[in-house]
Amino acid sequence: MTARSLSVYLRMIINNGSFILTTRSIAEMRIIVGNGLIPFYSENSIDNANETTQMATAGLGWYWSTLNDGHQYFGHTGGLP
Repeated sequence: MTARSLSVYLRMIINNGSFILTTRSIAEMRIIVGNGLIPFYSENSIDNANETTQMATAGLGWYWSTLNDGHQYFGHTGGLP
């Protein structure tokens, strides 16, 4: 995968699937087990390292985080398949 192809994929996710997937498909990708939204990720939380806990709260391995300036983003650590 190139940086360009990853960029296209991530823009598609951020834009609710426009041009590639339907909005409904993207919404379903963001749902976690237990019928909620993508969980917030804390670099200081031991729960993030607990595979059982993380797998029960992950939607395709995405997590939300907040930068020091208040901006939120979602990402993937690469730790989940």
